[in-house]
Amino acid sequence: MRVSRPVSGLLTSLHLTSPAAERLSLDSNALGDDAARALAAALGAGALPALRRLSLFGNRIGTDAALALVRAMDAALDAAQQLAASGVDGAALVLLGNPLEPEAVRTACPARIQLTV
Repeated sequence: MRVSRPVSGLLTSLHLTSPAAERLSLDSNALGDDAARALAAALGAGALPALRRLSLFGNRIGTDAALALVRAMDAALDAAQQLAASGVDGAALVLLGNPLEPEAVRTACPARIQLTV
């Protein structure tokens, strides 16, 4: 997974320098499935706990990797809701311009995640 190391390193750096970051845009970076899965794993492990908007417009992310991102963001919302005194009500995931099956991702996406495919 050549691509996943830079993504993991980026998320580690962002988590250390900007743990309260609520938005992350990785648009048009030629990220593929391996990078998306690494991103999902990092988010699922607690990287960027305040993240509420992730934009991955114009990359090379397929359906299975997109579903991993949806699950990771959903799990991160659960963790945020448990930690926050005020309710965390949702997040946004932008996946326009990726070679995925929009309906499959849309069907699996919980209502609290605003999905743009």
